[in-house]
Amino acid sequence: MEAEQEAADALGVRWQCGVFTAKPASSLVAVNKHTVYKNRFTARLSYYSWLLKELKKADVLILRHSLSDPLQLPFMLLTRKPIVLMHHTLELGQVKSYAGKFQFAKSKLLIERIFGYLCLRQADAIVGVTSEIVRHELERIAPATKPTHVYPNGIGNKALEREIPEIRTAEKTVRILFVASLFIDWHGLDKVMEAVCASNAEFILDIAGLVDDDQLLSAMEADTRVHYHGEVDGKTLQTLMANATVGLGSFALERKEMFEACPLKVRDYLSVGLPVYSGHQDIFPDDFPFYKQGPCDIDSLMLFVLSVEHADRSQVITAALPYVGKQQLLNSLHAFIEKTVLYHSV
Repeated sequence: MEAEQEAADALGVRWQCGVFTAKPASSLVAVNKHTVYKNRFTARLSYYSWLLKELKKADVLILRHSLSDPLQLPFMLLTRKPIVLMHHTLELGQVKSYAGKFQFAKSKLLIERIFGYLCLRQADAIVGVTSEIVRHELERIAPATKPTHVYPNGIGNKALEREIPEIRTAEKTVRILFVASLFIDWHGLDKVMEAVCASNAEFILDIAGLVDDDQLLSAMEADTRVHYHGEVDGKTLQTLMANATVGLGSFALERKEMFEACPLKVRDYLSVGLPVYSGHQDIFPDDFPFYKQGPCDIDSLMLFVLSVEHADRSQVITAALPYVGKQQLLNSLHAFIEKTVLYHSV
């Protein structure tokens, strides 16, 4: 969101980003800088109250869809300003993936089916981070239709223009980097470890992020090619990316009924000139050489490495900029809202 605000300022468009948090936050785009809310319900009431006041000086609101939130519909009904709903996941599949893990999964699914549907019908336009998500939201309200736009996740241009990390180490061994804040089932770490165990190839797999599966932890400890770093700070992550040959995306999105995604970690990899191998489709065209969708298989991964290992990091960044640069993406979204949403609301 900070990158989006920076992009808007650089473009010179009237655009205000805001993130409402349940606890005080110091970010430039944080709305709540002082209050600690007792629970999620009171925080959301304050959130919608703040939004209603802010909308008095706005032309249109881009609202991140809140999963299984019955308060969102009354808010949308109370405002007369155009509202664009922003979607980052397939909500129904996301809630279904909670089954067996959370007791309230069934109730959340029912709430999302009813209130999510009504919110979609009330929205003036639908925006999703992938084409798959946009199609999914339209299917939820069919045969009704809405103006739509694909607005992928992106990296701030300042990040893309930052100093490139020092060149990877002189060792010839391929270093594979797999990053997540917390590895969950749809990341596919179990699939990656199965592929590692099935391969005799020489490589180093650096895993950065929390893993709370004892079986996976045991498998990682048993293979000397796997280096588990746990939760890392920004400086350590930069070092890992500087020494890596290739970064891994996710390999099990089907576990939440998704087959397309545009994760921020993929953008982070590319922003430092690191090619990416992943199991899902992203927004990159087929002829983009530095992102490869393929099976979770070490041999296939190594073939991709051979095709990109001689690329200069600055070359990767330059090639990725049109697809992941926040200014370019925001400029397109702004044009969509101006021509489609505001034009029809006049």
